[in-house]
This record gives sequence, structure tokens and C-alpha cells, in this order.
Amino acid sequence: MGKVLFGHADLVGGGVTDLHSHVGIGSDRGIGVCLFEREVSVYEVNGQTMFVVPAAMNGMNLVAAIAAVGNFKGIGGTTDISLTKTREGLNYFMFTTNIQIGDAWWADGCEIDPAKSEILKGDIIRVNVEAVHTTPPKGLTVSAIFI
Repeated sequence: MGKVLFGHADLVGGGVTDLHSHVGIGSDRGIGVCLFEREVSVYEVNGQTMFVVPAAMNGMNLVAAIAAVGNFKGIGGTTDISLTKTREGLNYFMFTTNIQIGDAWWADGCEIDPAKSEILKGDIIRVNVEAVHTTPPKGLTVSAIFI
């Protein structure tokens, strides 16, 4: 099954006017989130792009995640990505270590917290940019796989 785009939001407010998020789901197992378009410089943003877990994914566990920049690699430091799960008003970091994009165009070196990897119908998964290179990259997308 191909990727199905099911959500699009232009987030405006609080000074966030150039962030365009697209969330897609494919094969009822994964989500893909484009946080910043290819030409937009990445900056720290927490929880403004989110995904609500559908019934088809109830009881699955996060098993892998990867992030990539689109048009320009950052210089100096890293761009750090985390996933947060919200259930019944409580927030849980799904990683014990974040994805850190360094000198490459992509990274998948996160450690998933097994105690917090299960998702249930109605959980909200948020993508967070915790830190950004000194000279920020352009474009950012994140994918997460659940089984």
C-alpha cells in the first residue's frame, strides 16, 4: 500500500508561520512526518506536529525511527529529534536517547524505551526538535515504524 496523506496543518501562531507539517501513514504500521519543507531552516519546536493513533495501530510498539534533513546539512553541533506519547494527559518520551543528526543527511541512532513504546488507540504522538545545529539544516522529515 502506498503512503496515504491524512493530515496537513499550516501552524500559525506564537511566531510559527513557516512550519508546514504533513503527516502520512502507510500500511497501518508507520507514520511519516515532514516538519519543515525542503527550503525552510529547522528550528526548535516541541509538539506542534502530532499524530493520533487509530484503532488499526492499537497495541503496536515503536520499533524504529529515522530522521533526515532535506536540502542543507547543518553545521556545528547536532539537530536532535524526540517523540513524545501523550496518554490521558500524561507525556512520555518514547526514546531514552534522541535521534541526533550530525554530519550526515540522516540519522537513526535513537534508543527506544521499551517501557514506553506501546501505543493505544487515542494516544497522541508528538514530534519534537530538541536542539538544532549552530547553522541550521533546511528541511526535516521523521519516520517511525510500529509492529
